[in-house]
Amino acid sequence: MNVKIHGIFTIESKGRLKIPVFRRPFSLYNSHLNFYIHSE
Repeated sequence: MNVKIHGIFTIESKGRLKIPVFRRPFSLYNSHLNFYIHSE
């Protein structure tokens, strides 16, 4: 199950925490913040 929270992060359900890339922290309007919460 892949849940996207608009402009902030991607949640995949099972249980790990990954923050691989954080690009454009202030450009919320142009692109999603690359915060990935991986669950496994």
